[in-house]
Amino acid sequence: MAVCLVLLGAYIFISALTVGEKFTGKAVYIYNVIISSLIGLKIQTEGNDNIIPGQSYIVVANHRSNLDPNILYLALKFDFRWIMKIELLKIPVFGFICRRMGNIAIDRKNPALAIKSIQEVKKRISNGKCIAFFSEGTRHNGTGLLPFKKGAFHFAIDAAIPILPVTINYSDLRLPKHSVDVRAGEVKVIIHKPVETSGRQLSDMPAIEKITREAILSALDTSYVNEQPKS
Repeated sequence: MAVCLVLLGAYIFISALTVGEKFTGKAVYIYNVIISSLIGLKIQTEGNDNIIPGQSYIVVANHRSNLDPNILYLALKFDFRWIMKIELLKIPVFGFICRRMGNIAIDRKNPALAIKSIQEVKKRISNGKCIAFFSEGTRHNGTGLLPFKKGAFHFAIDAAIPILPVTINYSDLRLPKHSVDVRAGEVKVIIHKPVETSGRQLSDMPAIEKITREAILSALDTSYVNEQPKS
């Protein structure tokens, strides 16, 4: 398996180096299909009928594991880019691939650079392209959700693009926080009905955030917290 991982990683790196954003995205999808098979990850998805093909979305999902990006690539089945912490781009190889894929890094310590990054996002999200946020800002393995960061909602209203709430269940049982021990088993992804932002003002942001949060919470299962891993 280790040899397979090395070869797949080399495949992604070469794709990023030679063909750039469009084909690197396809390479990453293929990578995730193979990796999920190798580690025994089974993804059950509900709500795909809530996605309109060709529509741009701001995807807002909860975040429980480092496997969550891989899971979303496989569950959503459409091309999207990430809003990520700028610190992640400093990771060797991984950061290079993320840049070549067209992901956007936000420097939360520098408001001027953060605004510049958001302007870059506006140029990218059109003609069915989508942007994904983990609005909690970090992985959370407790019950419920952490408070949401405002960036996704501010951007969605400003760009008049609907928000697509997504709930990810059991990914922290497949790869716990602060662990590299991947465990085979099932994860569940629920894609909720989009939250419309067209015609809304920034003063509506708390209401839109609340609707999005309630949608994600409505399907979030944390009953197993502090119990044995779900098989």
